[in-house]
Amino acid sequence: MAKLTLEQWQEIRAKREAGAKFQELAREYNVTHQAIQKRAKAENWGDGSDVEDVIRRKVAEKVARIRRTENPEKKAEAIDAEAERKAAVISRHREEWGKVTDVIEATVQSLEKKDNRTASGLVKLAKTMAEATKIQQEGERKAWGLDIVIDPASLRKMTDAQLEALASGKTIL
Repeated sequence: MAKLTLEQWQEIRAKREAGAKFQELAREYNVTHQAIQKRAKAENWGDGSDVEDVIRRKVAEKVARIRRTENPEKKAEAIDAEAERKAAVISRHREEWGKVTDVIEATVQSLEKKDNRTASGLVKLAKTMAEATKIQQEGERKAWGLDIVIDPASLRKMTDAQLEALASGKTIL
């Protein structure tokens, strides 16, 4: 039996997730079907029945610019770079809410000075800013994958192995 390269394992995974059978892949790559099954189970490969999950995983890897590589240092660098990009978005979001807070504080100061006309305008400004900030940031958080929402009904359909994988932070296929 041949020792497979990372690229060959990636090919096998892609073919398996497209619906290829373990025996077919074993013959094609001159490896036992048990070896493929073991790796598929360990890495939670799909079997071709739900291509949407496979597509989501591949899109996430491409967006994060993370490729499967034999070089762990390159993968760690790519992961760190993506974490930095997402952290920058979160930091900017915090700064934006700070601006809304500044307007609210100015409103309170105007009220303390009995300047109701200024306070009234500032209250309207704070409300508008808060609503616009919320809408913008919700969209950005979705686009950046910062808020992952899981439908509780989908959890009931998962196997124990899938729930374990989810709990450990692995991609579920």
